Amino acid sequence: MIMPAFPRAQTLKALLHGIAEVSAAADRPIRSVCTDSRKVSAGDVFLAVNGARVNGLDFAGQAIEQGAVAVLSEQSIEEPSLLESASAHQVALLWLPSLPQQVSELSARALGHPSHNMTITGVTGTDGKTSVAHFLAQALTALNPPVALVGTLGSGNLDQLHKTQNTTPGAVELQQLFSDFREQGIRHVAMEVSSHGLDQGRVNGVAFDLAVLTNLGRDHLDYHRSMADYADAKRQLFYKSGLKASVLNCDDDFGCMLALELEERLPVYGYGFDGDMSPQMTARVRGHNLQLTVDGLRFDVSSGGQRYTVDVALMGRFNASNVLAVITSLLALGVPLPEAVEVVSRLQPVPGRMECLKLPNGAVAVVDYAHTPQALEQTLSSLREHSGGRLFTVFGCGGDRDKGKRPLMGRAAERFSDALWLTDDNPRSEKPEAIIDDICEGLDAPQLAHRIHSREAAIQAALESAAPGDVVLIAGKGHESEQVVGQEVIAFNDSEVVASWTRSQNGQLAGGQG
Repeated sequence: MIMPAFPRAQTLKALLHGIAEVSAAADRPIRSVCTDSRKVSAGDVFLAVNGARVNGLDFAGQAIEQGAVAVLSEQSIEEPSLLESASAHQVALLWLPSLPQQVSELSARALGHPSHNMTITGVTGTDGKTSVAHFLAQALTALNPPVALVGTLGSGNLDQLHKTQNTTPGAVELQQLFSDFREQGIRHVAMEVSSHGLDQGRVNGVAFDLAVLTNLGRDHLDYHRSMADYADAKRQLFYKSGLKASVLNCDDDFGCMLALELEERLPVYGYGFDGDMSPQMTARVRGHNLQLTVDGLRFDVSSGGQRYTVDVALMGRFNASNVLAVITSLLALGVPLPEAVEVVSRLQPVPGRMECLKLPNGAVAVVDYAHTPQALEQTLSSLREHSGGRLFTVFGCGGDRDKGKRPLMGRAAERFSDALWLTDDNPRSEKPEAIIDDICEGLDAPQLAHRIHSREAAIQAALESAAPGDVVLIAGKGHESEQVVGQEVIAFNDSEVVASWTRSQNGQLAGGQG
């Protein structure tokens, strides 16, 4: 076990030092902090944070009954019954308007700032976060274990990931994860950092050492008001106090902009194949001579007068950029270039990210998470380069999300595909027919697209239409194990559908030979 780098806050006054004044009468010993009234234990401070549809103070009474010694609220506390209950139980009530942005820091203080006990690499960007974080965790595990991953695929060691609700967990949950990692002796954490997590302050109490940008494209405009707001949310990661270095994609316009902003503030490590890199950068990592083969990727990488060749069993031109991001991150973490190149040559595909599944009919199914116009276009164009056969695409778009990207995804899919199967993704509360109608607005020939709402049936139809040498891309859900239809959550996984279809085909072949 690693000893905490900082003492735990054991009193309310210590917890709120520099954030809010606590009178002698209000000060008291505390155990921890909690945002879920159902999980409050005796001695906890209940953080009454409002949700999208709930008022945090509505649950303060339950928290008090379960032993909370203090309640912090982002709004003034005026409810008579709550004031009476607090008085009866001698519970301190404090109004803290900035509470939503303080939850992460308060959680960190209550646990002794656990993220300070390990090296934290935060990876942000529209596409590639999951792959880069997972690849980096693979590389660091080979070099200097133990290592943990936090992101879309879960949290923990790579061989034992635990499911998390969000790409970037809630502030309290995240700090508890770091505390658990500290207990386990974790040295490094590779972490996906979403724009939602940054905007909502979930990572405000995290001591990041390295920040990595993959790219910036259109996504989450159902949440962010504009692309400028979306970019500003991503930018926050690179201005975190205590950050030691940044790794930026210089093939991306936003990456180039950030590089110019940050050069005077902290070390900047740039990477890319074609983009401009300032001579003021701490290091420039350039990719050359990219080749896409049936076995994966091959390219040269140069930096600081050194040049080596990378051979890696990964599919997709964009994965070359992801691998460059990992090599550059390793350099920023002190790993020599030859060692970084050697370890990335052993990288394995990430579940649900360009996951290739051979079919009994001689075709190949590829399951990928591509769910933005940019990602879908990159995935399809890369598959075109890897294969000479026909390219079929099965995809849909999520309900209750950015509607503006639907026709853009349709346009990208039609441009690169020989046939389309439009199906349901996670319709949520929207009508599935309306979602597909939105996708069809981007098609030149919508009458040629197959519309099959059952995702399983659409996948099966595409697989059955494929011939030797063809590729069937199943896009949008990747690793996900559930489908959300209305209020119902259904067990569903694209790779499992392919595997089940393959088993049935192999069974038929075996039966026919009998």
